[in-house]
Amino acid sequence: MERIAVIVLLGKRSAKYMYCPNCKGKNIGKIGNQHYYCWNCFIELTVMEGVFNMHEVEEDGSLSSLDDLFTEEDRKMQW
Repeated sequence: MERIAVIVLLGKRSAKYMYCPNCKGKNIGKIGNQHYYCWNCFIELTVMEGVFNMHEVEEDGSLSSLDDLFTEEDRKMQW
């Protein structure tokens, strides 16, 4: 998995970076369709209708939801 910021092209000339709702960092890597990973705070992000569902990866590989720690407004995609 390459550590890159996800760039979303908006039209032909502009590009914007996606920010992590937890750490506000832009060091986000794409790991699947609408599925991202923040290399700053080590959480997985899944986008559903413009809102992030956030999960922490546990030592055994299972995921624990972090959605209850943030409001839906905080979890909206930020550009």
